[in-house]
Amino acid sequence: MKKILSICFILTAVLLFSSSAMAANQPPDGSSIGGTVFKTSSNVTLIATSSETAYGVASKHINGDKGYSSADTSSEIVVTDSTKGHVPTAVTETGTPTFAEAS
Repeated sequence: MKKILSICFILTAVLLFSSSAMAANQPPDGSSIGGTVFKTSSNVTLIATSSETAYGVASKHINGDKGYSSADTSSEIVVTDSTKGHVPTAVTETGTPTFAEAS
């Protein structure tokens, strides 16, 4: 449930942070939605990319081996295998995330 709520937050944040080109954004901790302050869990990375016509979101815990993503082209939450220690760095308009070693 926590992951679904995180994805819902990101979908909302995409609307707030959208730009004219697909660009990756991590919403800042402390953002307020409906009077509730949002803060990511420890070691969880959330990434959102958006354009004027599309968006994609992805999340992953640094110690986990699965990433979760979605895009405006589907109502599905996609589960992707990933390496522990890697974080999402981008997500395409089709909801495909890319991962890289955390720095």
